[in-house]
Amino acid sequence: MKAQERSSRAKPVVAYIGLGSNQGDSDNILTNTITELAQVKGCQHLHTSSFYKSAPVDIPDDLVDQPDFLNAVIALEVTLSPLDLLGEMARLEKKMGRSRGPDSIRYGPRPLDLDLLLFGSEVIDLEQLTVPHPRIYQRRFVLEPLLEIAPDISIPGQGKAAYLLLDCCCQRVDRL
Repeated sequence: MKAQERSSRAKPVVAYIGLGSNQGDSDNILTNTITELAQVKGCQHLHTSSFYKSAPVDIPDDLVDQPDFLNAVIALEVTLSPLDLLGEMARLEKKMGRSRGPDSIRYGPRPLDLDLLLFGSEVIDLEQLTVPHPRIYQRRFVLEPLLEIAPDISIPGQGKAAYLLLDCCCQRVDRL
C-alpha cells in the first residue's frame, strides 16, 4: 500500500472502527462520536453495534483501579484513504478530550479511544497504522460487537472472527 496512503479511493471500502470510553459520560461520548463519524466527508454509515460494558485489559498494575469501558463497533463505507480516516479519528478523539501527548498515560482512563480495526481486506503495516488492529484477535470487547454487525467476518491473517472469539471468552464483556 503506497499510492493510496493519503488519497481518496475510487472504489469504496468497508472500514470497521472500535470505540471505547471509560471517562466522562461514556454513553453520550460514544453516541456523539458515532454521529460525527457518519458525517465525515467520504464516509457513509452502514452499521453500529450495541454498546458493551467491559473491564479494562492489558493495563499496568498501577492503573488497575479504573472504570469499566463502554465499547461499540461501527462499520463505515469509506472513500478516504486509511491515513485520512485515521486523521479524522484522531481529530474526534482530541475533540472529545483525549490526550496523546508525551505526558499521556498509555492504557489509562480516557474519554474516547478509536481504533481502526479493519479496512476492507487490506493488510496495512505503516509506522503510524497497522491494520488489522494488532490485538483484535485477543479482545472480546472488539470481537463481540464486530460479530454482531458482521457475523461472517474474517480477520486477514487470523481467520474467522467467530473462532477467534473462543480464545478470549474469559474476558468480562456484557452487552447492554
